[in-house]
Amino acid sequence: MKNLSLFFCILFCSILSIQAQGDRFEAAMQGVLVKMEATEGPVAWEEISNQLERIASAEPDQWLPQYYLGYTSLQLALGAMQEGNSGKVTELVKRGEAYLAQARTLTTDNSELKCLEGYVYQGYIWIDPMANGGEYSPLAHQAYATAAAMDETNPRPAMLRGMLVLFTPEFFGGGAEKALPFLNNAEVLFANEAQAEKGIAPHWGAPTNTWMLQKATADLESKE
Repeated sequence: MKNLSLFFCILFCSILSIQAQGDRFEAAMQGVLVKMEATEGPVAWEEISNQLERIASAEPDQWLPQYYLGYTSLQLALGAMQEGNSGKVTELVKRGEAYLAQARTLTTDNSELKCLEGYVYQGYIWIDPMANGGEYSPLAHQAYATAAAMDETNPRPAMLRGMLVLFTPEFFGGGAEKALPFLNNAEVLFANEAQAEKGIAPHWGAPTNTWMLQKATADLESKE
């Protein structure tokens, strides 16, 4: 009887320890997401990346820190592209690809990771659009289509596919008119997602999609 009581005591303590660890992880990730969703001033992507590295080190079995590190690397790559620093873009896109590979060792059949794969391909286009567009654009489109098929409620494949099409020149099959169906679909999916409690699960992209919808509409109106 004494041994049985000891067993249940150890079991109870273990459960409490696991629950506390989970609570700490959730709180740490929520803190990161608050910074990602900042609406005033530029997002501190470098600071976010450093914070995610610490979380990933403390929680090596969790895929979300690796996923968000991949996403953060691509956001930094986008900034480097806008600054014209192609060498930095290359470094950051490859870093994002490495984080994606690590996340894939921790979860399977994941629409968000397939979507991030497409975003990595898009990042390779940023390095040199003329040289890399022909190779990576079809791969990105296929990844987004697969991600959407894996989870029809996920707005990010449609949003990122719309981004890819919107910023592809019309004579290469892109432009505002062809991007709008993807962006409009993403808008509906984002509205539905906003009604759900996502917690620390991926739910980024709605403000960017709204901006691209406005740009696409303005681009079309300017041609009339």
